[in-house]
Amino acid sequence: MHLPRPAARKIGRISPSGYETILACPLRYAFMRDVPSGIGSPRSPAAALGQLAHRVLESAVSCGWLVEPEWEERLEAVWQETCEEEARERWQQTAESWPGYELKRALLRYVASGIRELIVGLPSDALILTEPLLTSADNLLEGKPDLLIRSEDVVQIVDYKTGRVVEEQSGAPLD
Repeated sequence: MHLPRPAARKIGRISPSGYETILACPLRYAFMRDVPSGIGSPRSPAAALGQLAHRVLESAVSCGWLVEPEWEERLEAVWQETCEEEARERWQQTAESWPGYELKRALLRYVASGIRELIVGLPSDALILTEPLLTSADNLLEGKPDLLIRSEDVVQIVDYKTGRVVEEQSGAPLD
């Protein structure tokens, strides 16, 4: 199969993930930008599970139930409900039959537990934001971290996919 070379276009603003793609393969980034909106391969069950886990984590943090005593039961119930809804709307099979379902469910519990520990230990003045739009001072880099925690003493950025917490000054992962 031969695809026409994507049109050269100036990059006005770029996300951190787009920047990483350019570093790895500039042509891939160009092809990604050249695809008209709404066109692309259908979402796989694996991609759906990742997006569903992200949705559940965002709800747990933004609604505040992740710090409640019964958070694990709520996490499981919301996960089940979210997956069942997705399965009804898009797929001809139950979510439990999707490849990687149990692994994603276990990873969701693991990441949620780590985020819960982080939030419970925060000072009372901490501001917790889910997916805030951040733009660099020069307006060239922009992105939405999954979770931003800010207080007088702490600024932390959390990536739900990896569960990684990033140090404020260096951007290095924290343990």
